[in-house]
Amino acid sequence: FADRYYLLVPSAQWTTDARALTARVVQAAIARADLYQQGTTKIFFRAGQLALLERLRSERLRECVVCIQKNIRRLITRKRYLRMRAAAIKIQTAWRAYRARELFRAERERLAAIKIQKYARRWLAMKRLRKSREAAVRIQTVYRMHRARAELDDLRRYRAAVRIQKLFRGFLARRWYRLTIRQIVLLQSCVRRRRAMRELRVLKTEARSVGKLKELNYKLENKVVELSQALKARDEEVRALTDKVGSLESHVGSWKDKFSRADSSSRAANAQLNEGSTEMRADLKAAVEARDAFQRDAERATAAGAKKDAEIEALKQELARSRDDVRRLREEAKSAAPPPPKLDDAAAAAALRKEVASLREQMSRLIAGKWTRDRVADSLLQAAEGSGGYAFAGERPAPGSAAAAAASAAAAAAAAAAASAGQPYWTHGQADQLGAEAAIAARPRPASAADIAVPPPEMFSAGRNSAASRRSTASSRASSYASYASSGLESALTYTNGADERAIEAERAVRALEDKALEDEILDGLIANLRIPLPSTQTVATRREIFFPAHLVGAVMQQQLRHDLAARLQQLTGSVLRAVRALTMKFEDDYVSAFWLSNCFELLAVVRLLQEREARRATARATAMTKAAEAAAAGPRYGGVSGAAAYGGVGAYGGGAGGFGGLPLPDLNEGARTLDKVRDELDGLAVAIYRGWIKELKKRLGNMVVPAVIENQSLPGYVCKQSGGLWGRWGGGGGSKGAGGSSSAFTIEQLLNFLSKLSKTMRCYYMDEAMTRQILTELLRVIGVSAFNHLLMRKNFCTWKRGVQIQYNVSRLEEWCASHGVGEATLHLQQLLQAGKLLTLNKTSPQDLETVFDVCFLLNATQVKKLLSLYYAADFDSPLSPELLRSVASRAVVNEKQDALLLDLDAGEPDVAVAPATAAVAIDPFVPAWVSLPRLSAVVAATAPPQPPQAAGEIEA
Repeated sequence: FADRYYLLVPSAQWTTDARALTARVVQAAIARADLYQQGTTKIFFRAGQLALLERLRSERLRECVVCIQKNIRRLITRKRYLRMRAAAIKIQTAWRAYRARELFRAERERLAAIKIQKYARRWLAMKRLRKSREAAVRIQTVYRMHRARAELDDLRRYRAAVRIQKLFRGFLARRWYRLTIRQIVLLQSCVRRRRAMRELRVLKTEARSVGKLKELNYKLENKVVELSQALKARDEEVRALTDKVGSLESHVGSWKDKFSRADSSSRAANAQLNEGSTEMRADLKAAVEARDAFQRDAERATAAGAKKDAEIEALKQELARSRDDVRRLREEAKSAAPPPPKLDDAAAAAALRKEVASLREQMSRLIAGKWTRDRVADSLLQAAEGSGGYAFAGERPAPGSAAAAAASAAAAAAAAAAASAGQPYWTHGQADQLGAEAAIAARPRPASAADIAVPPPEMFSAGRNSAASRRSTASSRASSYASYASSGLESALTYTNGADERAIEAERAVRALEDKALEDEILDGLIANLRIPLPSTQTVATRREIFFPAHLVGAVMQQQLRHDLAARLQQLTGSVLRAVRALTMKFEDDYVSAFWLSNCFELLAVVRLLQEREARRATARATAMTKAAEAAAAGPRYGGVSGAAAYGGVGAYGGGAGGFGGLPLPDLNEGARTLDKVRDELDGLAVAIYRGWIKELKKRLGNMVVPAVIENQSLPGYVCKQSGGLWGRWGGGGGSKGAGGSSSAFTIEQLLNFLSKLSKTMRCYYMDEAMTRQILTELLRVIGVSAFNHLLMRKNFCTWKRGVQIQYNVSRLEEWCASHGVGEATLHLQQLLQAGKLLTLNKTSPQDLETVFDVCFLLNATQVKKLLSLYYAADFDSPLSPELLRSVASRAVVNEKQDALLLDLDAGEPDVAVAPATAAVAIDPFVPAWVSLPRLSAVVAATAPPQPPQAAGEIEA
């Protein structure tokens, strides 16, 4: 049974056990179990079941036969088809080879014919070109030769005429010059002889007068008094410096103790560091930094102590020299003291004795230190080196002193001598330029025609008066001065006038501005050790408290320009700019860079203001000099001398290179040139600070961009677990998520806080609005470019949820830009925003590709291809179809060489615009209360405000 009916079951159920195989066959063929019964060796069926099994067996055999026939027929048919296909392919190959050979031969013949024609036509064209060129060159040569010959003849005739005219004009000029020199020398000899005779009469009169002896005595006593005061001041200064050195030594000892403690703590931290404790490593680093800071402070204090020691030694030496000078002057005073004059008038002798007693009493009071002086003048006098006379040249003696009496007596004597000789005595106008001492001192004999002293332009109006009127005026003045001198010391003090005071104040200001201590104070107190106001929203500093360094430096520059100290101005500004550069190039804190960059802009505005004032000043002075020159050549001058001879030489001013009476005029363009140099240096400093600060900000921002903009997932509900493969493990993008769903080191809130703090710092320091927008725009450009480039290089990262998170972070940045007034900076974020949109758009079919390119119009085909190739189908997202990728690749191939994949981080940096739009309104000499600048405050407060230039119409011709 099993051998006959086994084919009714599948081959997988066949077995060698006949009983089991029989059971499987009947179970598969007969549905009901009561229709058969299986015994030990036989099987029993009910009626009709065996016929059923035979019918099933016949059907199964018929199916097997049909399957075998089908396969045999298929094999035969396939073999016939393959033979026919191979024959067809062979026939087609032979025919196509024949056609290709025929086409190749025809093309080769065509190309050969074209090449032959090309070379033949080229040879014909070059032959015609050579003939035409040779003909043109021949014609041009003949024409140019004719023109050159004509020009050579004209040039020879012109040079001959010029040489003849030059020789004739030179002969005329030399003849006129020799004649003029002879006339000028004759006039100079007459004038000098007349002046020498007058000076001889004055000297004879002074030698016979008692006033001259009194004047000499007063001068010597005045020198003794001043040296005594200087000696006392130096003693006090030495004591103060000694106390200061003691305090510095105590500070050095305390710093040494701190250094030893820091050293011991650092050693202990090193021991714990060897045990492998990370916390102790941080403590060790802090201790080392503290030790370094203590060491730097100790070195600074030691250097300051050494500097003070050197100053003390110098002061001691100067004190010794001052004592020697006092001793020598006292001996000279004793030896040069004239014998008491023999006067017949007893009343005059009693008056002189009374005056000497009062002078001795004043001298004793001065030596005892009971006389008080101006505090500003004392601060300036202590900085000057007074070896003899006053501390500043041209300083006015104190009221009631011996120097005042000597000055008044000398002035009266000079006025009387001038009146007796008939010579005009200059007071106001001449004292403004020559000083108080030059008005009463004897003038030396000039050495040439250019050295004759003449009055300044303000005295030109006096030239119209006659000699008699000048003599009468001088006599009246001399008599009034003599009456003042004879009435005593108090009445003689009324001789002081505004011109002398201006000369004295000007000399004081010049000495103060040239003092090296002022520069050191500016560099140390105003720049290096300045306590900068910190940016705060509670207590906002005013513009005066922010820009006071620029205005103080501008005030000093203004005073130096007013006193024609252009070289000193350039030296001071150079030192200031070097100190600012050394301080800001460390880039330790943002507020330091913002503070000094704002002050650089403000100082540029101040320099612009000074340039405008200097231009107006130069214009007014040039106009005044022109009017003075016209007045000088208009009519007769002093003593009947007319024309250019009245000014001591050839020309309207007699000063050779310019000047009145041998006094050289200041260079009117020197201040403008110096300000131009200072402005160029300020531009360079502002550019250096801007570029260095931007570079430092970019470096700090580079560590925050990728974690905060690309990896940060601040939007809940769209958190992606995919971290980006190896980059996520190495770059810190993977790990467990916190409460906000982000595992990055920086968040978008921290990035926005960084930008807000920077913006607040710049606005608290009143930085120029254009520069503030430029800095913030540049930083946002760095954010957009860096984030976009990183996104293009990140594998297994670009998912749909990542696109949503990136769009949310970029929208936060755009909101920040709109709230801070830098809306134009959002243009640099558009490429990153469109990259995020590309990740979220539908990309299931090639038809969606047009939508992608329409929405992401800023991205080129290469960038779109790269982003789609990096797209990762996470969660339930469907992968991209191959047809879509092929379509994108076909578009990218067209402009693959022109399209750039990554954005250039350095290509879009804008130029630095540091020139201020307008000049400053005014210079504000404001000194904050927390800054100690005594010398600078004295210079700013003690200097008189600038006098307006005299208009051209106010000068009398």
